[in-house]
Amino acid sequence: MQIDVAELQDDKKKYIKMEFKDNGIGITDENREVIFQKGHKSDNLKNGMGIDLSLVKKIV
Repeated sequence: MQIDVAELQDDKKKYIKMEFKDNGIGITDENREVIFQKGHKSDNLKNGMGIDLSLVKKIV
């Protein structure tokens, strides 16, 4: 996983831009609707960390 953080400025306002990139196995269409539900884990998870995306959503 790669995380890039940049500070941007526009009309006297400062912003932080965060980009998250990975080379994971991807998300199936059927899982896209449930990936942010607490405790959700893909049945076909063989590789990767399986980080709970509900936690990631709260942080971001």
